[in-house]
Amino acid sequence: METEKEKEETHRPVRGILLDTDVGPSGIARLTVLDGSLEGYYRALHCSAIDIVPRRIGAEVYDVVMDDEGLLKLDSEKGTPFISAADSFGDPVLVGSLFFCRHDGDGNETDLTEADVKNLETHLHIAEVELRNGLVQRRGVMAGVDIPQASDIGKGAGAEEDEDKKEE
Repeated sequence: METEKEKEETHRPVRGILLDTDVGPSGIARLTVLDGSLEGYYRALHCSAIDIVPRRIGAEVYDVVMDDEGLLKLDSEKGTPFISAADSFGDPVLVGSLFFCRHDGDGNETDLTEADVKNLETHLHIAEVELRNGLVQRRGVMAGVDIPQASDIGKGAGAEEDEDKKEE
């Protein structure tokens, strides 16, 4: 039986989009490769506990890795949590740094494809936020991040392959 330490040591790198709210006032979205370990997610997201949630963005469902305690961390300029994703109605749905990727049929995080990157880039918007001192700051926000339908859950990179196997 594999121990937790052995599982941690066998992680694989994951290519995704990191919306990093901790690198300056506006947050930066960039394509990056994380080492795939729990510690790697902690470092990238500036946290000590993560959650992974499925979210529909456009026509696709992605895994969003996020700080599980993001609501407890306040934006120093605004005094509120740093809103980093909004749903199709413009309502805030996720806070703090986020990492967007896919998953395989076993639930392991997998790389984004070029088509995924283009889809996510079309949903990345710059929001203007008025600060307490009256200044307006521009921030990156992922828009159109919705809770997927029950039929969408489990569809990740490789889900099509799993369905093909079922048909055989």
